[in-house]
Amino acid sequence: MKTAQIIFRGIASVILFSITFQVHSQSAFTSGNLVVLNVNSATATSLIEYTMNGSLVQTINVPSTGSNALTISPSAGSEGALSRSDNGLYLGFSGYRTGTNSSGTDRVIARVDANGAVNTSSSIPNAEGFTTNNIRGGVFSNDGLRYWASGTGSGGGIRTNLFGTTSGSLQVSTTIANARTVNNINGQLYCSAASGTIQSVATVGTGLPTASGNTITVLPGLPTVSGASAYAFSISPGVIANGSVLYIADDRASALGGIQKWIFNSGSWSLIYTLATGVANIGARGITVNFSGLNTATSFGSIIFATTAEASSNRIIKIIDNGSSSSASTLVTAPASNIFKGIAFSPVSNQPPV
Repeated sequence: MKTAQIIFRGIASVILFSITFQVHSQSAFTSGNLVVLNVNSATATSLIEYTMNGSLVQTINVPSTGSNALTISPSAGSEGALSRSDNGLYLGFSGYRTGTNSSGTDRVIARVDANGAVNTSSSIPNAEGFTTNNIRGGVFSNDGLRYWASGTGSGGGIRTNLFGTTSGSLQVSTTIANARTVNNINGQLYCSAASGTIQSVATVGTGLPTASGNTITVLPGLPTVSGASAYAFSISPGVIANGSVLYIADDRASALGGIQKWIFNSGSWSLIYTLATGVANIGARGITVNFSGLNTATSFGSIIFATTAEASSNRIIKIIDNGSSSSASTLVTAPASNIFKGIAFSPVSNQPPV
């Protein structure tokens, strides 16, 4: 066990408090590799690092018992989103201190740095948010000192608080109380949902909201009526095609499921095509995209990595987007009694905040 003094410097105040936590780590991640969140049949969670060709690098086990535990239900398809901070320094995900969503346990938001250190000190009491229901995702600010979490239930939707806190989180918006993934892209907070008129990817307030009272607004041109089933998503960086290319993992068990590609033009997003996952009528839930090869003239060249939506033995797939006929190749299949959840690129190296 380690006791850490963490100092947060705000505009008008300095907050000093102690957090007792245990940091579990193995080797540092390699920049450019993939990290997948894996859950076994006993709700134990691990982070598995692979190369972009699917070669195993390492497995980092997250504690599943004790005061630092984080567990995730293997059978809850909506749980286990994995997001990377906008600057690439931190991974974020969420779960439960023990058991599954129906228990009265704390909801936990984990922060992972480039050294492979997993910190599970941030939590939300069950009675405060996502009450006896799913917490699904988490993402951190660029300095790692604030999180946003997504889920459903009483006090659900999107909640935020400072890293390391164990109560006092704020519900960012009451537009919906049922959100799936949450992400911080190009300085804007986004979520996905299938609730009310928010039936795809939406902005959460303006920028990175830290107070209540914000509005969640579906992106113009995306669905506002039920039908689609959006989970993780990836938007091209502002420096690449001005953030105008969007990929969405859709988990529908039909030919409509897979990887949707959207393009922004003249103030609205348009669906260009949906890429299949390589198995008929199997959609996707997790996604991360390498946009470095994107040709802005054709919008081709992105490399997509996704986790598929099979109930067991699901897969990590790779698609090089060269058009609507681009095919998926399977990089890794989850071992028996395990399920791949979210996927992201590994966090990059930098000094952690102090």
